[in-house]
Amino acid sequence: MYCVAEKSQFQAQDRDAPVRPLHISGTGKSPRTASITDQTPLFDGLEVVNGKVDGAAKPKDRPSESLGLPHQIDRAHPDQELYMVMGNDVIHGTAEVREELISNVDF
Repeated sequence: MYCVAEKSQFQAQDRDAPVRPLHISGTGKSPRTASITDQTPLFDGLEVVNGKVDGAAKPKDRPSESLGLPHQIDRAHPDQELYMVMGNDVIHGTAEVREELISNVDF
C-alpha cells in the first residue's frame, strides 16, 4: 500500500555557514542571509509496510507530471498488486488524472 502526495513549491534554501567564535567563551552567530534558490513540486509515495519512499521532483506542477509517480511505483513492483491512496490535491482531482487512474488496470 502506497500513500501518494504532492508538495507544491518545495523550497531549496541557500544559507551561509554560521560565523565561528573568535574566543573560547564566545558563541557562533547565525548568518543573516538566507535566500530561496528554487521552488519545485515534489511528488512522493510512502510504502506503508516498510517505510520506503519513492519520489520525484518535477519542474512544473501539472496533471501529466503527477501521473509519473504512480507509473514509476508500478514499474518498480511489476509482480505485486498495489493499493495507492492519493492525496487530496487539486492536481490529482482533474478529469485527466482520474480517467488515467481508472482506466489503468494496475492501479
